[in-house]
Amino acid sequence: MQIFLILISSLIVFLFFLFPITDFDVWFHLAGGKFMIENWQFPRTEIFSYTAYGNPWHLNSWGFDALSYSVFKLFGLDSLNILKALVSLLVFLLIIFYLRKRKTLNLFSLLFVVLALFSIRQHFSLRPHTFGYLIFVIFLILLFKYRESKSYKWIFFLALTQFIWVNLHSSFIWGVAFSGIFLASETFLNRKIRKKDLILTSSVSFVSFLHIFYGYNYFLRIFKASLGLVKSPIIEHLPPTPETFISLMGLVLLSLFLVIYFSYREKRFDILLMTAFLALVALTNARFLRDLVLFLCLVAPPYFQKASLSKFNPRIPKTVLSSFYFILLFGLFLAAKNSPLGIGLGLKKFTYPVKAVEFIKHERLLEESNGQLYNTYNFGGYLLWTMYPHKIFIDGRMQLYTGEIFNNYWNNFEGGDVWKETVEKYNITLALMTLPHTDGKKVYNDSSKMFPKEDWALVYYNDVCMIYVRRIDSLRDFTEEYEYKIINPQAMDFSYFQEQIKSQEDFENVLKEIKRGLEINPESYRLHFTLSYLYSLVGAEKEMLEELNKTLKINPYFKAAQEIFEEYRP
Repeated sequence: MQIFLILISSLIVFLFFLFPITDFDVWFHLAGGKFMIENWQFPRTEIFSYTAYGNPWHLNSWGFDALSYSVFKLFGLDSLNILKALVSLLVFLLIIFYLRKRKTLNLFSLLFVVLALFSIRQHFSLRPHTFGYLIFVIFLILLFKYRESKSYKWIFFLALTQFIWVNLHSSFIWGVAFSGIFLASETFLNRKIRKKDLILTSSVSFVSFLHIFYGYNYFLRIFKASLGLVKSPIIEHLPPTPETFISLMGLVLLSLFLVIYFSYREKRFDILLMTAFLALVALTNARFLRDLVLFLCLVAPPYFQKASLSKFNPRIPKTVLSSFYFILLFGLFLAAKNSPLGIGLGLKKFTYPVKAVEFIKHERLLEESNGQLYNTYNFGGYLLWTMYPHKIFIDGRMQLYTGEIFNNYWNNFEGGDVWKETVEKYNITLALMTLPHTDGKKVYNDSSKMFPKEDWALVYYNDVCMIYVRRIDSLRDFTEEYEYKIINPQAMDFSYFQEQIKSQEDFENVLKEIKRGLEINPESYRLHFTLSYLYSLVGAEKEMLEELNKTLKINPYFKAAQEIFEEYRP
């Protein structure tokens, strides 16, 4: 029965890890892999951006880059997503069969692992860190195996795993930390340094210097970066928010106290110190909460029995408990399927500027303007993959831009002289910008100060992005044909419409702009929603509801449309 439960759980786990591609960085990994495989050489200097062109380019995760491009070249983009889901499933199976071999796998611990992985599923994206999670789990299992037997065999496998890890992802630094903690805890427990423990830590540390292309410099760079990650402006590198601890992940993290209590009582100082270290790092950097959850999946279940958390009432038949478990699995499947992330292949909707790039290429805007493309940070990876040999302003490769370029990027949002200097310095004639959004307290990605109407024209927008072009002679005819003179996607509401629309002629002009936009992007829920609001201003309720229906059909999760539709529902 247990094998059957594992098989069904594996199917559900595979499905909830099989979600559309969401990550912005996968594209520069593909580009790096393509460069290596097509040129049979390792890139040394930057070639994709005009801001950092010629600077040293460190392809840290070269193993993932080469693998991902090879799979993409042979089998296509969807095969990469399937590979990612299989790697994620392997993480689950390694944990489960490790627990089973230790005789600590039961229905409760199986459910705990499934829920734990579900709580971090969105972070198993198509990036090298997902493969890093697999190595993370393998390394810990091997380390615990070594502790049981103190065999040189496990030292060899740990060193080999660390060598693979260092050439795959920067999270290899965990291997150094865990081996060091293990040496310290064993030394404290035995009151002396044992030879094999010292060899283990030395071996893991030594191979950490063996990055194939960068050698020891890579270790030093990653070690230095790991000490300063909390200063990064990237959201996932900031401390976790209170909402994190009142979620499913927060429930999983409660097992942390159980692990600390029992590991201290049993003098498992290696587990105690690793738990404390992981928790401390995760509290300062939310990105590492995922590593903490995976660690708890390995070490918490053995303590469930000691705390009597897994001893179900014997009067409840096993068939009833199994049925309840199947219902929970089905509930997780439905939750995954109906979540914004969903289940499936392809690209996640409303994430990448696919149509905008097609528009730029079709209209030959860069060729006609003889200038450079400016872009927001999140779009950089996709643009360097799809627009090359045209260069970009910035992307997710932090090492290239940290400092002056990245500071300049943020200062550009304020417009003014800083932005004008950037435009002139790089001959920027086109800008592809993220749509602004708000959490109710603050507006993010507001670039309105960068594009005064006397200098720039909004010529395109959809559910993902906006395109602005400079008012230059070579784009004059294009601008006259495509400019949005009234619609303003930078505004957080439609109140500006009431100031703009004073007559039937004004109404017709706005209607014309929206319909022109829908001719280019008929599946834009934002344009349909804008049209529904326009109809509401003139009392055309039937037309308004039709557009609201179209809006929600394209994006069922669009809250503003949901609320208005509910008001008018009979």
